[in-house]
Amino acid sequence: MPLVVPCPRCGGRIVVIGRTVGDTLKLTAGGTCTECGGAVYSALDVENARR
Repeated sequence: MPLVVPCPRCGGRIVVIGRTVGDTLKLTAGGTCTECGGAVYSALDVENARR
């Protein structure tokens, strides 16, 4: 299922393929930011962006 996550660089939008299990994001495929082109490759990248 497509999920929108914040970009770690600029706060823009990144669409990734994954699912949530409880409070944990299970990422199937990463994506790139529509604003700056920054990439998310793993759920750890997304968690770091949330902090």
